[in-house]
Amino acid sequence: MQAPLGMYQAIGDVGQQRRGLTQAGIDADMERYNYEAMAPYNALNQYMNTISGNYGGTTVQPSSGGGIGSVLGAVLPLFL
Repeated sequence: MQAPLGMYQAIGDVGQQRRGLTQAGIDADMERYNYEAMAPYNALNQYMNTISGNYGGTTVQPSSGGGIGSVLGAVLPLFL
Protein backbone atom coordinates (compact mmCIF):
# COMPACT_ATOMS: atom_id res chain seq x y z
CA MET A 1 0.00 0.00 0.00
CA GLN A 2 2.90 2.37 0.72
CA ALA A 3 4.72 1.62 -2.55
CA PRO A 4 2.67 3.98 -4.78
CA LEU A 5 3.04 6.80 -2.26
CA GLY A 6 6.81 6.25 -2.19
CA MET A 7 6.97 6.53 -5.97
CA TYR A 8 5.07 9.82 -5.94
CA GLN A 9 7.41 11.15 -3.27
CA ALA A 10 10.44 10.15 -5.37
CA ILE A 11 8.99 11.87 -8.44
CA GLY A 12 8.33 15.00 -6.36
CA ASP A 13 11.93 14.97 -5.10
CA VAL A 14 13.27 14.74 -8.65
CA GLY A 15 11.05 17.63 -9.72
CA GLN A 16 12.27 19.73 -6.81
CA GLN A 17 15.89 19.05 -7.75
CA ARG A 18 15.21 20.03 -11.37
CA ARG A 19 13.58 23.28 -10.28
CA GLY A 20 16.60 23.98 -8.07
CA LEU A 21 19.03 23.43 -10.95
CA THR A 22 16.93 25.56 -13.28
CA GLN A 23 16.80 28.36 -10.72
CA ALA A 24 20.58 28.15 -10.21
CA GLY A 25 21.05 28.65 -13.95
CA ILE A 26 18.67 31.63 -13.93
CA ASP A 27 20.52 33.15 -10.95
CA ALA A 28 23.88 32.73 -12.71
CA ASP A 29 22.53 34.40 -15.85
CA MET A 30 21.19 37.32 -13.80
CA GLU A 31 24.52 37.79 -12.03
CA ARG A 32 26.38 37.71 -15.36
CA TYR A 33 24.01 40.28 -16.87
CA ASN A 34 24.30 42.59 -13.85
CA TYR A 35 28.10 42.36 -13.92
CA GLU A 36 28.29 43.12 -17.63
CA ALA A 37 25.74 45.94 -17.38
CA MET A 38 27.65 47.63 -14.53
CA ALA A 39 31.17 47.06 -15.93
CA PRO A 40 31.44 50.46 -17.71
CA TYR A 41 30.25 52.32 -14.63
CA ASN A 42 32.63 50.41 -12.37
CA ALA A 43 35.53 51.14 -14.73
CA LEU A 44 34.65 54.84 -14.80
CA ASN A 45 34.39 54.91 -11.00
CA GLN A 46 37.82 53.29 -10.66
CA TYR A 47 39.29 55.76 -13.16
CA MET A 48 37.78 58.73 -11.32
CA ASN A 49 39.19 57.46 -8.03
CA THR A 50 42.61 57.13 -9.64
CA ILE A 51 42.78 60.65 -11.08
CA SER A 52 41.14 62.52 -8.22
CA GLY A 53 43.14 63.82 -5.32
CA ASN A 54 44.77 66.86 -3.77
CA TYR A 55 47.88 67.14 -5.94
CA GLY A 56 50.45 69.62 -4.70
CA GLY A 57 48.59 70.21 -1.46
CA THR A 58 50.29 70.59 1.87
CA THR A 59 49.42 69.14 5.21
CA VAL A 60 50.15 70.58 8.62
CA GLN A 61 50.99 68.28 11.50
CA PRO A 62 49.83 69.56 14.89
CA SER A 63 52.56 69.88 17.46
CA SER A 64 52.58 67.08 19.98
CA GLY A 65 54.48 68.56 22.86
CA GLY A 66 54.21 71.20 25.61
CA GLY A 67 52.37 74.44 25.31
CA ILE A 68 49.61 76.01 27.36
CA GLY A 69 46.92 73.89 25.70
CA SER A 70 48.35 70.61 26.96
CA VAL A 71 48.83 72.03 30.44
CA LEU A 72 45.24 73.31 30.62
CA GLY A 73 43.96 70.04 29.21
CA ALA A 74 45.70 68.12 31.97
CA VAL A 75 44.85 70.44 34.87
CA LEU A 76 41.31 71.60 34.03
CA PRO A 77 39.56 68.25 34.69
CA LEU A 78 40.92 68.31 38.25
CA PHE A 79 38.83 71.40 39.05
CA LEU A 80 35.58 70.23 37.45
